[in-house]
Amino acid sequence: MSSRSGITFEYGNSEEARPNSYNDDLSKYEKEIKNLDEIDIDKLYFSKAIEWIKNNKIKAIRLYGLKILNYFNYKVELKTQEEASVSKDIIMLLTYGLILLIFLIRLILTSTYRLDNFEKFITFLYVSNAFLLAIFIIKIRLRLPFDLLLIAIAGVFLDKIIFNRPIE
Repeated sequence: MSSRSGITFEYGNSEEARPNSYNDDLSKYEKEIKNLDEIDIDKLYFSKAIEWIKNNKIKAIRLYGLKILNYFNYKVELKTQEEASVSKDIIMLLTYGLILLIFLIRLILTSTYRLDNFEKFITFLYVSNAFLLAIFIIKIRLRLPFDLLLIAIAGVFLDKIIFNRPIE
């Protein structure tokens, strides 16, 4: 376990946590962490997040569900608004949005065109990553490596449709 996992867990599971952003201010714990080593600090943050979840079950479940949905968001929430750009958002919407749309069409057509084992595996990996990341925080940079799986399943589907290959 990383000594940063507790901090990351607290960022994603606190009163200030949001589906597309997280609490950056851990100063409220300054007194408690003053004489702790790195491992104990990590344990403290982890326990604070667990405590918040236990005391706010409905909010925590809602936050978790919204973080899962946010996994599929094309837009990146940046801390510094100077880095934000409408053109970048449009490019992300057109590229990621198109690939996600193809993926959704593929899933909708599952009753007509069954997923082969490769497609099932890729779909499972991609979707399960949303549930895993939602435990902590959803950041697009953590999703990006898995977007290659989304591209693969969209590519396989388009190949079958365009070249009239049999779809199981």
